[in-house]
Amino acid sequence: MNEIKLFSLATLIMVSGFSFAQSESEIAQNHFNEAIQFSIKGENEKAITAYEKSIAADPNYSDALYNVGALYYNKALELTGAVKSDDPTYANMKKEANENYAHAAKYFEKVIAINPKDAMTLNTLKEIYKTTEEFEKATVVKKKLEALPPAAPDSEKK
Repeated sequence: MNEIKLFSLATLIMVSGFSFAQSESEIAQNHFNEAIQFSIKGENEKAITAYEKSIAADPNYSDALYNVGALYYNKALELTGAVKSDDPTYANMKKEANENYAHAAKYFEKVIAINPKDAMTLNTLKEIYKTTEEFEKATVVKKKLEALPPAAPDSEKK
């Protein structure tokens, strides 16, 4: 009798253990949610780490790719707006801003690889390329934007 109970208990533990296994998309979503919470608190480095974990679980998770790109982009904007060109720290700030723009572009390019018609991301990417004086890339992105169908007016979207 005790053997039957032990077997049943062991079976119950094994079966219940399988229910705790998460799919890659669930893991990605959990890390994404964690990243959002870090972003809300202004803990952007922790948010980037959580987004990276989300992307590791699902490399095509475009929302996570976009959001981490946006964090780098916003950091670059903060840096460029923080000092004037005659400030002695300007060169270092501009270098750091360009590094952040480069990180942002890397993520936005991945979003475009997944969704080539994402106009918002294309616009942001074009602005990054113009700001970092990558004019050939900016021109390529501009042509992609021009090839997109016009957006429907708000009244037609409803």
